[in-house]
Amino acid sequence: MTAGRPSVNRSSFIRSSRNEAAASSSPICYCSRRSKSADDDTRPKEMPMSIRLVVTITATPGKGSELAQAYKARCADARKEPGCEQFEIFQGVADPDRLTLLERWTDKAALDTHAKLNSTRPPLRPELRVGNGEREDYEYNRTR
Repeated sequence: MTAGRPSVNRSSFIRSSRNEAAASSSPICYCSRRSKSADDDTRPKEMPMSIRLVVTITATPGKGSELAQAYKARCADARKEPGCEQFEIFQGVADPDRLTLLERWTDKAALDTHAKLNSTRPPLRPELRVGNGEREDYEYNRTR
């Protein structure tokens, strides 16, 4: 028994879970420990990973709601594009002039296609946002 943790009889827990599973139609996940040889790994070495963009936008003071509405139409168009998994605008609760755009694309090719298409669209009214669209890009890789 570890300090601060109650003792649990794991075998009775597993047995009761299995009995409940037999009576229930919903699946239960069973976990077990087994030894594994080095060549027994059947998982893919590299899983495809979506591309995620988190864009922070500052509206002109008092124009946050208007800018959010302007982005809603853009979001609806972008969600129809191939490879778009998410394209949503969020308005800050504490600061309604701070917006966050969340994008997720199946792969880099889908994002590149979106960028080309987006460059052909007319810009949103510049008086709705602070700055002239300067950006900072960061790229992250999975570490585990």
